[in-house]
Amino acid sequence: ATVTLRGIAHRPFDGPWTHEKRSKLQALALALLEEALPGTAASVTASELLVPPDIENRLGLSDGDLLRGEMSAAQMLGFRPFAECRGTRTPVKGLYLAGPSSTLGPLATAAAGWAAATAIFCDLKEQA
Repeated sequence: ATVTLRGIAHRPFDGPWTHEKRSKLQALALALLEEALPGTAASVTASELLVPPDIENRLGLSDGDLLRGEMSAAQMLGFRPFAECRGTRTPVKGLYLAGPSSTLGPLATAAAGWAAATAIFCDLKEQA
């Protein structure tokens, strides 16, 4: 099984990654796994924790970011993927955004798809 935690800092505010910090993060990940799937943590026989510096060193991804770039607050809300294209509709007729680059994409699972489907439905209804 793979557990991916997002938002883990490459450079923690209180200094570099230490064995103690890694152990605490690993314990947190196992606790979250146990909360989601009771009884699972007890069956874990081995684990490996990769924090952002490890990912950067092994995979060459800047700052160990698996998604290739942190988003600013503006990118998370109304300016995704760019200011002229808010919501799911684009300037290209019939093209709607419903992935992680759309307005709701980075915030909630399936919300971007729901919003795009709603926009398509409304546009088709207007055309009829």
